[in-house]
Amino acid sequence: MNTSLYFIIALILLLFGCRNNNPNISEPNAEEIKKIVPVGKQITQEILKALKNELQVAIAEGGFEKAISVCNLKAIPLTKNVEK
Repeated sequence: MNTSLYFIIALILLLFGCRNNNPNISEPNAEEIKKIVPVGKQITQEILKALKNELQVAIAEGGFEKAISVCNLKAIPLTKNVEK
């Protein structure tokens, strides 16, 4: 019985703790979206171009098996490089 009570109390505390109480966070308005979307598209294109180049080199060197390792090992570093 005590275990169930502790579980219920912990669940209630968790639910109340996960609420977003920050009034400064809001959805972007139309003007902000007009600014954000082009930047996001540009960054996406840069990441895809870099990954495509890496994949083409890997396929030429070792076939599709090597391309899989490129996705696994280089996708996140390429993304972080473009992010900078």
